[in-house]
Amino acid sequence: MGKPVKDIIRDRRIELNMTMRELSVAVGVSEGTVSRWESGEISNMRRGAMVKLSKVLGIPPNVLMGWPDLGYNDAPKTSPDLSTPPDLAEAIYLYKSLDDADRGVIRGEMKGMLRHPKYNKQLDIAASGLDENTEAGLENIRKALDKLVTEINKVQKKNEK
Repeated sequence: MGKPVKDIIRDRRIELNMTMRELSVAVGVSEGTVSRWESGEISNMRRGAMVKLSKVLGIPPNVLMGWPDLGYNDAPKTSPDLSTPPDLAEAIYLYKSLDDADRGVIRGEMKGMLRHPKYNKQLDIAASGLDENTEAGLENIRKALDKLVTEINKVQKKNEK
């Protein structure tokens, strides 16, 4: 058996720059429940919670339970996997936390950014200059994500008022 479940949960949450509170909201459990998972006090979590936790953390349930990843799941991933950079995982988490209207605002902002001339020069490369296989593409992705996170934070602050 691999790493203890409590450590897998805590380490991945920290890697994603999530607080216990953020993880609890995303999974739909109390902050205390997350704390008890991470301390090992709760070792038998509900199946539904395990599935949600797996999706939020972006790791398969078998890996979440400390078992080996046998690579049998060929289905496309819809959440971040372990190779996802933490800043991208954070942007995805924040985006998923918004309602449909605010997500539309964010998508519009990103589309507007991509119309900027600096991105139009790279339209031949991955259609938008966001080619993760090049250093320039990775830098463009990071810049777009920084702007996205800033915009998400503005929308969240507006919604808090």
